[in-house]
Amino acid sequence: MSLLFSCKNLSKYFYETKLFENISFDIEENSIFQIKGQNGTGKTTLLKIIAGLDADFDGDILYKNSNLFNDKTRYCLLYTSPSPRDRQKSR
Repeated sequence: MSLLFSCKNLSKYFYETKLFENISFDIEENSIFQIKGQNGTGKTTLLKIIAGLDADFDGDILYKNSNLFNDKTRYCLLYTSPSPRDRQKSR
């Protein structure tokens, strides 16, 4: 498989509070990737960073070896959160 997506040394701070620091991972084509953690550990914030909805972070995000935020090529990543209807089903 070839590398599709990569995050290198991602860090996010809220003022002086560290949410996460130096997170790195790779996702290969045709694979499944799970982000799992307790409430307040930065899962949603990480997805917002990857989707381009939060630009206040340190590190690099690569899609097919091109930096998503420094390259002239533009990509569209979709981020959705569960709808209220989906949350009702999980109860």
